[in-house]
Amino acid sequence: MLKKVLYPFIFLLVFIASCKEPYNPDIDTNVSGIVINGLITDEPGPYTVNLTRPISFYGIQSVPVQNANVYVTDENNNTFYFYETLPGVYKSDPQNFKTAYYSKYTLNVFTKDGHRYLSTPQVLYPKGTIDSVHSVVRNKTMTTYQNGLGERIKDINGVDFICNFYGSSDSPYFRYSNMLIVEFDKKYSYIHLDTPFYSQHCWIKYIPYQHLNLSDIKSNQQLLGFCPLDSNFYGTLSRPLYSCDPPAPKCLIGFLQTKILLFAITFKQYHVNKDVYNYFKDVNSQLDASQKFLDPINIQCDGNLVSISNPDEHVMGVFEVSSVSLKSYLYHKDMNGYVDLHPLHSFDANLIENDDCIYQAYPDFWMNK
Repeated sequence: MLKKVLYPFIFLLVFIASCKEPYNPDIDTNVSGIVINGLITDEPGPYTVNLTRPISFYGIQSVPVQNANVYVTDENNNTFYFYETLPGVYKSDPQNFKTAYYSKYTLNVFTKDGHRYLSTPQVLYPKGTIDSVHSVVRNKTMTTYQNGLGERIKDINGVDFICNFYGSSDSPYFRYSNMLIVEFDKKYSYIHLDTPFYSQHCWIKYIPYQHLNLSDIKSNQQLLGFCPLDSNFYGTLSRPLYSCDPPAPKCLIGFLQTKILLFAITFKQYHVNKDVYNYFKDVNSQLDASQKFLDPINIQCDGNLVSISNPDEHVMGVFEVSSVSLKSYLYHKDMNGYVDLHPLHSFDANLIENDDCIYQAYPDFWMNK
């Protein structure tokens, strides 16, 4: 009797399983729309506007939009043209375009295929004020990279930086951009060589916080980011050396000694318009997405640009107009729960070249001389 009851159910399960077919959805691989990213500040120009096409579904990199007519207008009908210096990269003439506080700037883009794009007017508000920056030393779980491999290491010793700032009644919205420079020496010593050692002066650039730091007038404190103090994190490790140069059996045996000398960090505060603040807030939501069903997608990051020629076209990117406040500091190591910050005047870590080493001589920006 039991077999008679089970047989229909077994047959039904087999029938359902046999009805499965692979689902191959149609994917639209056509690249349409445009990505526009521009930044104008109260710092000396030139200012830059980048134009690209979105990356296609099977694409690897974006395609630049070339031969476009790009210019900015203000409320007094002044026009400031941008010139293509690289494919898809348009720069202003610093002699003709100098920004002024409380002026309103609007970006205009005409592509060679007849499409027109326009931004909302953006006000250049005066600088905010970073009153002070203080540090708190703590431990944090992070990933370090050794010999190209990732290694999870718990409780890395490092510094949390927090700034106190004064807002503005004009616009209470700010974003922050930070850059760290790690200075270290490499000393190579070899056995049976006339020269006892030779040295290199090296540096690494590191962004303390990968997301976009944002704040508004509701709080006068902002967490800027965590910077490890552990040399393991930056891959600056001492190790034995052994190498042989074929075909002759000429081998070198020695030791590489690496020592971090100091850290130099630059904090930048951008005083932005509300719609730009909301755009970056949406981008942060995208970066924080955890692959859940209701996570935001990038097309939900609405910028401040629209297509005049085709209102249904989605324009990605943002045109930002903001003033910039800057603070730079030098510090060495953990000093019983904090790091001793020394102000650096006329220093911007963002302007230093990418990671490199110089043999014997010091680079121009070197601070540990």
